[in-house]
Amino acid sequence: MTSRQPTTVSQAEDDEVADLRAWYRAACLTAFVECDHNATREWLARGFILDESFYPSNLHRRIAQARAIAEADPVRFKELIARTTDGTNLIAIRPGDDR
Repeated sequence: MTSRQPTTVSQAEDDEVADLRAWYRAACLTAFVECDHNATREWLARGFILDESFYPSNLHRRIAQARAIAEADPVRFKELIARTTDGTNLIAIRPGDDR
């Protein structure tokens, strides 16, 4: 099996969009909390993580709200609850992955 490690060039390109990933995470988090449609929430849950270290302090309350929503339906949101890495890192996503 081949190890998939980012090259210096691909890492630099990924670093260039780090702010976009942060905005995307925050947008998915906010929409997840404000949305009442479970199918939409399932899709939005792919775009953020419940780890406060990925967010500015002004979003920590939303993270707590999102965690409460996810923990109220642990079967539906088991992947969100278990996720420990930032799913918006484009280098980490292999072609063909649907995360």
